[in-house]
Amino acid sequence: MLLLAMAWVPLPAPVRVSGLLYPGEGFAVHARDGSQLEALHVADGAQVKAGAPLLRMSSEGIDQRLLAVQSRITRFDSEISLSAFDPEQRARLKVREGQLRTAGTTLHSLQLQKREYQPIALVDGRFRLADPDIKAGAWMSRNEQIGTVISSAAWYVECYASEDVVHRVTVGDGARFYPDGRAGTVFKLRVVEIDRDATHLLDAGVLAAQFGGAVEVREAEGKLAPEKASYRVRLEVLERSAAYAEKTWRGAVVVSAAYESVAGRFARTALSLIWREAGV
Repeated sequence: MLLLAMAWVPLPAPVRVSGLLYPGEGFAVHARDGSQLEALHVADGAQVKAGAPLLRMSSEGIDQRLLAVQSRITRFDSEISLSAFDPEQRARLKVREGQLRTAGTTLHSLQLQKREYQPIALVDGRFRLADPDIKAGAWMSRNEQIGTVISSAAWYVECYASEDVVHRVTVGDGARFYPDGRAGTVFKLRVVEIDRDATHLLDAGVLAAQFGGAVEVREAEGKLAPEKASYRVRLEVLERSAAYAEKTWRGAVVVSAAYESVAGRFARTALSLIWREAGV
C-alpha cells in the first residue's frame, strides 16, 4: 500500500530536450505559400540593415492579376477622359468612376501581397538561412521558414517539447541551456512562449535525431516532420556570453517544469495510447 501511495506522490521531473541558442531576437522569414525561390539577395550569415531586400519568391499569379487590373485602370481612365467629348461615354461616367475606384483598391491590395513575396529585413541584424544549402530554384511549402534576421537586442533558445511533456511547461518556468561540446558552460533561461498548435515541419533540422538532436522525425516530401506531436517552446536567455555572439549553438535544454507522479505519467501515457488506437 505504501508503494502504491508513493506512486502518486508528485516528484521533480525536469523536461530535457535539445534546443538552439540564437544570440539575438529572431524575426523569421516564411514562404508566402507554395512557391519557388527565385533569388537570394543576402548570403547566409551576412549583416543586413532594416529595409534591405532579403530574397524574392515567384509570384506569377499575383503578377498576372496586377497586369489585368492595371489594364482595366488604363481603360477606365481613358473612357473617363473621353466622356468630356463623347455623350455615350458621359452617360456611363458614374459607373466608370466607381469601377476605377474599385480597381484602384484591388491594385493596392495586390501590391501589398506582392511585397510578401519579396521580404525585407525588419531590423538591423544578421541573416541566417534555415537551410544554409538552399539555392535559387528551390520550391518552398506554404509558411515554411526560409530564414531569420537575428538582432542583437535579445538572446533566446528555441526547442520542441513533445505532447508527453509540454503540458508540464508553462511561461515563466526557469531553465538551463548546455551548449554541445562546451563542458562547464551554462546559460540561465526563462520560458517566454509556447505554441498552442503542434508544429507540422521541423524548421531547425539540426534538432532532428538523425543529425544529433533529440526530435524523432520522418521525411515527408523532402521535409522533416516530427513523429510525435511537438510544440515549439521559446526561452529568453537571462545571462549572455560574448564568446557565443553571432553564432547559432545547439545544446541541451533542461526546464524546471511542474512535478509529476510516476502513476500520473503512466496513466497519461496509457490514455494517450488508447486515444490514438481509437482514432480520436
